Amino acid sequence: MYENYRSEDFRKETPDEYFDRIINYDSKHSENYHKTNWIREKLKEEWEPNNILDIGSGGGVLLHTLGEIYKNASLFGVEPTPNFADLASRRTRAEIKNDYFKGKPFKNKVFELITCCQVLEHVEDLQEFLLDISNSLAIGGYVYIEVPDISDFNELPLDHSRFSEPSHLWYFSSEFLTKYFESYGFQKQVDTVKKTVRNRNNLMILMKKISE
Repeated sequence: MYENYRSEDFRKETPDEYFDRIINYDSKHSENYHKTNWIREKLKEEWEPNNILDIGSGGGVLLHTLGEIYKNASLFGVEPTPNFADLASRRTRAEIKNDYFKGKPFKNKVFELITCCQVLEHVEDLQEFLLDISNSLAIGGYVYIEVPDISDFNELPLDHSRFSEPSHLWYFSSEFLTKYFESYGFQKQVDTVKKTVRNRNNLMILMKKISE
């Protein structure tokens, strides 16, 4: 599925058309704008990361926007879909690996900010995945997680496309993610549930690594 997820036959637009469409949405209709604005606001304007890693970076639209905010940061991404990884490499200044996130994909690099949007719901082994995140993040660094919130089960019909996507293995609550991350040395900073322009509820949560 991931090999063909952004194919033109599947999505009816080229990768570059997708990239241009997303980055040119006005702020009112751009989910990308709202999440990056939320991250910057919660991390305070004076905070500056040296290295940023986006797990499941897609076509690079989030990295593109983060790069405009944090102009001195080095950008990195991991993306399993080949033409998405190629797109992000071409359209951003990030170093992109076409692979699944595992271990330490950039060897000796340590990150002050890791973003992981709409990824955890696809991961079979959450324990191993969170351990790899922890090992890649500096003490005092932050991880931003965005996942489907369980409140959708109360608000959307059960035949909604939100629940029919075969790759979704999990839906999350803030309480679960907070406790799970705490067991890996993280402390929750802030969270919110935001309704998207597509009328779905996404849990947005910012964690800080406070210990190994």
